[in-house]
Amino acid sequence: MKRRSFLKSLGVAATPLVRFTPPLVAPERIALYDRDLAKGRTLAHYARRAGMPAWSLRDAAADDIGMLWHVQLAAFPARTDAPTVALCALRASDRFVLERLAGPRGFIVIDDKNISVPD
Repeated sequence: MKRRSFLKSLGVAATPLVRFTPPLVAPERIALYDRDLAKGRTLAHYARRAGMPAWSLRDAAADDIGMLWHVQLAAFPARTDAPTVALCALRASDRFVLERLAGPRGFIVIDDKNISVPD
């Protein structure tokens, strides 16, 4: 096969993939924080300024991440076009449980390490 005809056939075969690719959609972001932690208060401040939905573990679920998940977050609308990203400022044990509960529902759980809020 000649190089030119090979490249032409490759371009024709890849054309449907390019034309029907859906547009990228920004993921929904939520914040989960423990207000007893300094990084939790920073995340709460960031979420308030960014207009993100936010839940305090201590206030919303009496310090039980499982209850917070089942009462508030499991009912959070699951999107098919983009995952929900949960920014977290939680203790390691609470984060561990949240990752196990949220993973099968398509949530992405990340730490708040890169969040800094200027006063």
